[in-house]
Amino acid sequence: MKVMRNTALLLMLLCGAGLSTANGETNIGVIDSEQIIQAMPEYTQGEQKLTALTKAYQDTLNAMNAALQRDLKTYQESLGTMTADVKAKTEERLRTIQQQMQQYQQAKEQEIQQRRAAMLAPIREKVLAAVNAVATEMKLDAIVDKKTGGMVFVSKRIDITFKVLDKIQRG
Repeated sequence: MKVMRNTALLLMLLCGAGLSTANGETNIGVIDSEQIIQAMPEYTQGEQKLTALTKAYQDTLNAMNAALQRDLKTYQESLGTMTADVKAKTEERLRTIQQQMQQYQQAKEQEIQQRRAAMLAPIREKVLAAVNAVATEMKLDAIVDKKTGGMVFVSKRIDITFKVLDKIQRG
């Protein structure tokens, strides 16, 4: 829904519908933020670190799973000779191990997401600063991200927010 709204706004800007500036032109730039971010060394280095960390966590999880499978196999092989009490305790231990594995996996997935967000925040800030600088240098009125359809930059010159608010207040 948001992408559709932004795309409609983009079309309005491109067609010049209702927007004009002092010289009658609206200058729009288009970027691919994903391509820009992926071309940055900070991103590549951060992704390599995250990939290595993800692999280490997955290796730990695989080792935990292998141990659980061994314990489960031993349990199944010994099932016929176990007392009800030993069987219940073993089943509870296996359930606990499985729950611990799930908790570990969820915690590590959340940690990776947090680290990715922390890595991307300064990169996005750097991209936004560069976008604003280029927009100023090129005297652009708006910059649109072609991947998301979202507005990355809008000049105060074409921002009509206060005119719309004034119109609403006046009726």
